Amino acid sequence: MTYQSLKETIYEAGGPARVLLISPHGADAKDFLDAFPAIAADPQMQSVWPLFETYLAIERDVGSDELTHAIAHNLARRYDVPCHVVCMNYPRAIIDGGRLMDHCLRSCLPTALFVQLRDQFLELHRNTLQRAEQLYADLRSDRFRYLIDVHTMASFCPIDAKGSRYILPVSFPRLEDYVNQFVEARDHSYRRSVDLITADDHGQRLADSRLIAEFQHALRAQGYPQLENIPYCASTAYLSHQHMKSVPAISIDVPKHLVSSWSNDFTDYQLDDVPLSADKIEQLARCLAGAVHRAMD
Repeated sequence: MTYQSLKETIYEAGGPARVLLISPHGADAKDFLDAFPAIAADPQMQSVWPLFETYLAIERDVGSDELTHAIAHNLARRYDVPCHVVCMNYPRAIIDGGRLMDHCLRSCLPTALFVQLRDQFLELHRNTLQRAEQLYADLRSDRFRYLIDVHTMASFCPIDAKGSRYILPVSFPRLEDYVNQFVEARDHSYRRSVDLITADDHGQRLADSRLIAEFQHALRAQGYPQLENIPYCASTAYLSHQHMKSVPAISIDVPKHLVSSWSNDFTDYQLDDVPLSADKIEQLARCLAGAVHRAMD
């Protein structure tokens, strides 16, 4: 079976150096579930299907594809910087497009179904990683300058029974617990800021220093709350780590309330239903495109 694992878009402009933008987690699950009908046909999956749909929704980086394209559009239109956008076309909830091979499969399916589909899933992600290596080669040439890795995330951190920030790992037997920890997280005070992902899990900075400085300055000037490597960093299992070790790059993870039309008091916050705000996405995209352009100067 052939499945389109990547969607690539070129934004032409007159400048000499391109920017590569990658969105690994923005895809919905519809095309993927159509391509792998065994998932919906499995009796154990059918017994938890509404819960599984919620899981698919909350794991998706809703708005990340749109933000990535908006950044590219602004770079091309406002600054004459050509861009290459790569969006991964499979759901993070099942295959994590932002991880390396040994860590990409999520434990969200019954064991027998997982074993049945495992090799196909791995082959699909292997194609993605091979394409990434080709793109790194382009970035090392004079044709490309930077790689920008774009994510969105839940607006609140889950907590454990003691009230400390903690994320329960996903598993099929505890799928409901996994979902509930995110759905109920808004009842607590750990609202997330924009996460500039710049360092590995030992605190060693890997991201391009000019991108870090310009992103920090641009976000601060526009009033966006920001932190570095909180709640996520470029762990060695993540593709963001490989990006930054291979080419000049940075990753950014944006809380979903900064790209959605939820009210400011979060009374309509619902993590499995994120109505996007075109105005918020455009505002943030202009901010980040300006930062990339200044780094290129």
